[in-house]
Amino acid sequence: PQVYGKQFAPYGFRTHEGTIPKGSTQLVEANGVPKAQFTRMPMPKGDVLDHLLEIWPALRRRANVRVVIDTSESMNDVIPGTGQTKMERLKQAESKLFGEFTGTDRVGLWKFSDAFVLGGTQDYKELVPLGPYNQKLAGGTRAELLAGNVHSLEPEGATGLNDTLDAATKAMRDDYDPQ
Repeated sequence: PQVYGKQFAPYGFRTHEGTIPKGSTQLVEANGVPKAQFTRMPMPKGDVLDHLLEIWPALRRRANVRVVIDTSESMNDVIPGTGQTKMERLKQAESKLFGEFTGTDRVGLWKFSDAFVLGGTQDYKELVPLGPYNQKLAGGTRAELLAGNVHSLEPEGATGLNDTLDAATKAMRDDYDPQ
């Protein structure tokens, strides 16, 4: 209960039980919220959920995502109990990684390890520039290039994480689209 008040109440969320968390400054009568507990809506029926899932891609806001993948030597580590490396699992998950994007989503791909391995001065390298997911580029659509690049990744080098995160954050801020 105490967690709700600290973490969720400032943003106007109710508890999982539908009650107003203590200390909420958003869920107050002055903002039009009645003191009485609200009535929970029933779960939608299957056909309604199916329809919502069908139209969701058209309703949701466009995504702006730059995927940054570790290609350092640690991706050769075997995941306990699987017999597979982290990179093998990543490649298997590629379709799930990119499978929910729609044509208007903007997606890009970077890899990172260390500057020496990447042949430059940065620990990261852009593989597919940020742009519309279904855009045709030299060599195929952006979606095809994203998938192909993930499947061609090979682990090598050290992990240049911090400067990569700084650069990716700056790049996303520079590419910010309020729409």
